[in-house]
Amino acid sequence: DFVVPENPTGRYSMNLAAPAERLVAEHLLLLNAWEVNLMKSRRMPDVSVTGNYQCLRNETLDAYPFSYQPDWILPTFGTLRFDLAVPKRPPKSTKAISEAAWQDLTVALQRSELPAALRVLCLRRASAAGLVITCRQAVAALQLMRSAAADQGGGVIDSRQATPRSGSRKKRKKSKPKKSRGESAAASVLHSAVELSLLSVLFFRIRDYWLADQTLFSKGGPFGAPDKLRMCEAAFGRLNVASPPQIHMRSFALDLALHEDRQLCRLLLTVAYREAGKCLDPKCFKDCTYGPSRRELRKMKIIPEWWAQVGPPQHGIFTVQYVSDDGNVGLRKRLAREICGWA
Repeated sequence: DFVVPENPTGRYSMNLAAPAERLVAEHLLLLNAWEVNLMKSRRMPDVSVTGNYQCLRNETLDAYPFSYQPDWILPTFGTLRFDLAVPKRPPKSTKAISEAAWQDLTVALQRSELPAALRVLCLRRASAAGLVITCRQAVAALQLMRSAAADQGGGVIDSRQATPRSGSRKKRKKSKPKKSRGESAAASVLHSAVELSLLSVLFFRIRDYWLADQTLFSKGGPFGAPDKLRMCEAAFGRLNVASPPQIHMRSFALDLALHEDRQLCRLLLTVAYREAGKCLDPKCFKDCTYGPSRRELRKMKIIPEWWAQVGPPQHGIFTVQYVSDDGNVGLRKRLAREICGWA
């Protein structure tokens, strides 16, 4: 009931020996095939991990990683897990839900007695009706769910408890038992999973997605911490999370053996090359290293210009930060359309 074809992006785990869950897996793979062919027919850019257009990410079968291919045959047993990221964003002309309607929806989620994780699933089902939101509304929902997950480990939040009634007597606060380090770590993982699940429902429903980097992934945002940003990039794709207009504001560690990292490197170097007058000025780069692995990184004083002209190599680890201002906004937006699929 909570697999929503209109908004399928999310994390899935299925026991293939159970007929109902195997049917869900078949349905999701068919949905993936449909979206892949749709993107190809529309000549949209490939934002997949390996360059095969597939929407599946982080695939594992019985905890063993593998790369899904269209000719892969679904087994009859085992636990299949993957992230599904379908980059279908609403057109810029689409109107977002009104503030009044969004407030009613978030209040209903706040007052629900369901656990936070189940509230997210209910919101996914509701999003099938064509939910479109703004970045600001997404941040408000994430803050609300963060409070919900923090309350009794994702249990009940009652907004009536936040403001005491006038004339009511003050009661002594009952001291809560202290959690052990293990319990606190487990609770933190649970809260992060709930937040990521909620973002998976909302991320591709954001109308002003070009503001996502500033509101969601910048310092002080809900996913501004480096570990949370990496978590989002792994779930939704680096090219889907990246914001070319603000590409100069981040440090990158890129695995050039991966298609999405290589495309992101190409985007960054093209911006730097064009904005510097068709050259790669060493002064425009900071913390630049390259090597066959993360343990063998060496400082790179000069980036070869052919990396920008024909594309970076297809192997190695490359770390870099582009030092610049807002630069050529028109160029960056054009590359956002060509490489990241912006409308």
